[in-house]
Amino acid sequence: SDFVKNINREFTVLTQKSALLKLPDFQRSLHNTEGDYNEWVPLQDASFYSMDAQNIQYGGGHSKIEFCDLLQKERNFIHVKKYGGSSVFSHLFNQGVVSGELFVSDEKFRKLVIEKIPNNLSIFKSLIPKGRPDARDYTVIFAVISSKTLNLPFFSKITLKNAKRTLEGYGYNVFLIKVGVS
Repeated sequence: SDFVKNINREFTVLTQKSALLKLPDFQRSLHNTEGDYNEWVPLQDASFYSMDAQNIQYGGGHSKIEFCDLLQKERNFIHVKKYGGSSVFSHLFNQGVVSGELFVSDEKFRKLVIEKIPNNLSIFKSLIPKGRPDARDYTVIFAVISSKTLNLPFFSKITLKNAKRTLEGYGYNVFLIKVGVS
């Protein structure tokens, strides 16, 4: 029971800490999918660039990695998912861990990320250094689209705790935020 209490306490602290960050609401009248939402956000706020579905061929075979869904000028790498079951959250958290690890450790990966950003968006290109970045300068944000109070299945809370610890081990700041639905 102490393990359960500790996991729930970490989740509560993480969500309270993230209360300062806010993304626009997912609007049912405008968005059918999270992809629609990710394309819409930069139209509302120029501090965002959508990297949703801009998969990077990496690691051989058919391996593709999505760096993030939304890149924000404030050096935020935002991964967005609609509320779902444990498998949805596992994918969300693992996406953040894999791209976060590659970002700090692999110059070739960073080069491929830079190539995905149009030349006329140099402010976003400048966020991705060619040399090894200091992860302490960046934040990985997991954003969950939900019309209800944000809560995760217990399995997903454990997965989030592990993803958070891994990313913080590299130096990243890590947040979990709720995207409201209107």
